[in-house]
Amino acid sequence: MVYNFAHSLVLIEHKGEISRTSALTILEQERGLIKNSIAITKNKFGKPDLMHNGALFGSVSIAHTKDQFALLYSPEVCELGVDIENSINDEMLVHEFLSPKEIEYMITSKQNRIQESTLIWTLKEAFVKALGVGFKQHPNTVCVADILKKEIGDEGSIIYQGRVYKVHLVLKKIEDTYCVSGVAIIK
Repeated sequence: MVYNFAHSLVLIEHKGEISRTSALTILEQERGLIKNSIAITKNKFGKPDLMHNGALFGSVSIAHTKDQFALLYSPEVCELGVDIENSINDEMLVHEFLSPKEIEYMITSKQNRIQESTLIWTLKEAFVKALGVGFKQHPNTVCVADILKKEIGDEGSIIYQGRVYKVHLVLKKIEDTYCVSGVAIIK
């Protein structure tokens, strides 16, 4: 499947059907570029950069599970992050990474707890990827409670270590066996 959201392109497929190389090929076709003219490199912080003929060419974030692959792209250079995870079905683990506001949300939510906890985790992971910091701090220092209620394209906020970051929710897809989320930090 190829999903287009505003200026972003997201590819989500079973790994057997799509790989990093074929994702780049599809991206080249979508952007009208010559085959093998773009590449993904890592910057000094380990964050992926999308390069075209040696120059920065938008932003990219990549995530995968054993069976899924996701690539989130924006033609604009921005802080972008994506995460995809198989459903988290471990109640002990869930409470370990939730912030107090997320626990409150989970208690009042009428949604499927497994899907909601997986959504929370993917939003946290996508955010720390966008920020470029990874989980250097405990996951409960990231609070995504506000963005949980938002729809694709909406602005919301994520709190990290007491600081409020404005973000665009660019992807939120919840399935029975996995969840994928993407955010872009608003400057």
